[in-house]
Amino acid sequence: MMDIQRFTSLAGTYGAAFERWPEEERLAARAFVEHSAEAQRLIADERLLDEVIERGLRLRTNDQAVSEAAGRVALGVMNTIRANEAGKRARHTGGSRLWQRLDVVRSFVARHIEWRYATLGLCMVSGLGGIWLGLERPDHVIDGVTMAMLNAALSGGGL
Repeated sequence: MMDIQRFTSLAGTYGAAFERWPEEERLAARAFVEHSAEAQRLIADERLLDEVIERGLRLRTNDQAVSEAAGRVALGVMNTIRANEAGKRARHTGGSRLWQRLDVVRSFVARHIEWRYATLGLCMVSGLGGIWLGLERPDHVIDGVTMAMLNAALSGGGL
C-alpha cells in the first residue's frame, strides 16, 4: 500500500514519468495518484521540473542555444544595471531636466573624448589661469607696517 511519504520520496527521486520508477512501485503509484489530490499536485510539480531539466539538457548539447541564452541573460543583467543606475541618478539629481541634460552631456563626453586628453586640457587651462592671475596687478594695497612684519617673518627674524 502506497502512502504520501513513500510517494513523495519516489516522485522526488524518479520524477513524474512512472516509466523511470521501480517496476514493483509503478502499479501502486498509478493507483495512488488517481485517488489523491496531493499526489496529483506533486506529480504536476515533478512534471514541470522534468521539463526544465530536459530543456537544460537539450541546451547543453546545443552550443548555439547556450550562446544565445547566455547573451539573453547578459543583456537582461545589463538592462537591470542600467535601470538601477538611472534610478539612482534620478533620485540623486531629483530628476530635474537640467540634471538630466547635464547627464546626457557627461555621458556623451565620456563616450567620445579620451580622458587623458581631457585631463591634459584641464591642466593646461589651470596653468594658464594661474599665469594670468599671477600677472594681474593686485587690487589691494599693503601698508608699510604690514609689509615690514611680513618681511621680518619670511626672513626668519620673527615678529
